[in-house]
Amino acid sequence: DGGPVSSQHIAEATANELLEKFGEKSFDVEDLVRNLDEMGPYQNVFIQEMDIMNVLLAEIKRSIKELQLGFAGELTMSEPMEDLMNALYMDRVPATWAKRAWPSLMSLGNWVKNFLDRLAQLEEWMNNPSEMPKVVWLPGLSSPQSFLTAICQVTAQRNQWELDKLVTFTKVTKFLTPEEVD
Repeated sequence: DGGPVSSQHIAEATANELLEKFGEKSFDVEDLVRNLDEMGPYQNVFIQEMDIMNVLLAEIKRSIKELQLGFAGELTMSEPMEDLMNALYMDRVPATWAKRAWPSLMSLGNWVKNFLDRLAQLEEWMNNPSEMPKVVWLPGLSSPQSFLTAICQVTAQRNQWELDKLVTFTKVTKFLTPEEVD
């Protein structure tokens, strides 16, 4: 019908879209750890990242499913559910999600794309968890410092150097894709 669309309808559509994007996503960390030949510093970093993402994914799914029950009249709308509805309507990251995520000032739409990119990086690593990826998107990690520390740990072990004497060095390049890296 060509009439005005309510804030609830917009929030409901957004909630359904998000549940479609994230509903099936989660990392089976226990299975991954069980099947790893060796747990090194890189694996520890990526497993910690997966744990963080699992907590966030669980909260997204839980809160949206709860809100859907509220929309359906099966639950009384609580203040947290109203806050979620308003955030979805206003294209803002809900506070309960932001609390479990990385610092961000993005709109919800951009935040979701960023989150999907972060998940994709971890999914890519899961394809070959024994190896360090050729390229790592540092801003896509919740704790990039832990990854840099892992690089130092592996380098120190490999070369029998003192860890506390190592420093990291950054070389800025113009590579745009992982395929361009040697």
